[in-house]
Amino acid sequence: METDKINPLISSRAYPLFKDEVSKHLAQFDAAVSADKLTEAEVRKEFAMVFHKIKGSSGFFGFSEIYSLSGLIEGVLNKVDFKNNPDHYDVMDLFTQLKDEFKKLQ
Repeated sequence: METDKINPLISSRAYPLFKDEVSKHLAQFDAAVSADKLTEAEVRKEFAMVFHKIKGSSGFFGFSEIYSLSGLIEGVLNKVDFKNNPDHYDVMDLFTQLKDEFKKLQ
């Protein structure tokens, strides 16, 4: 994928920082899901803020799919009570799509 032809910001020093931060946050979210931490309101709130930041950063670089998926995940985390609705894991489908889109940047 020739990302530098899509957006000249890809050549900036900010781009590797973006990739490192997103990679770190995706791994943390994966670990939280595996440990069934999404039932805790504070954890959901924290990750909603993380996905809000990913949304903003990806928008800055022009990654529209990552932007959209991050916004959807943020919305789900802000609205769904996983403790009272544990089967509501549509967020995992979105998260898988987001990880797939992010892998395209590697």
